[in-house]
Amino acid sequence: MTHTGIQTQYGVVHADLLAWIGDNKEQNLVGGWRGNIVCRHCNVSLRDVDAPLVASLRNYQDHERLLQRMEREGVAVGHRQGVNGRSFLSKLPNFDLIEQLAQDHVMHDELEGI
Repeated sequence: MTHTGIQTQYGVVHADLLAWIGDNKEQNLVGGWRGNIVCRHCNVSLRDVDAPLVASLRNYQDHERLLQRMEREGVAVGHRQGVNGRSFLSKLPNFDLIEQLAQDHVMHDELEGI
């Protein structure tokens, strides 16, 4: 829709998806993440979750490189970093899976204890 737009009576409207909002389980599913990861925004492992935080933050470029490596070498490469595969959202122009999948920290992590 960004490139061609939608014709209306007032002219052509262009739009982008700003964020995808849902609970953590749904965000992991649509984002192509494994359900057992600690965080979609950093590289901390389950093994190191109680240690002082020294994990690096994920970014779009590193994530894209990992997806390309998975396509060449197999999905096991990504599984070690909490990634199942490419999300359908990655096909959207201007959509960054790392930045635009909103965290649901308060509801499910704190209030429900999940």
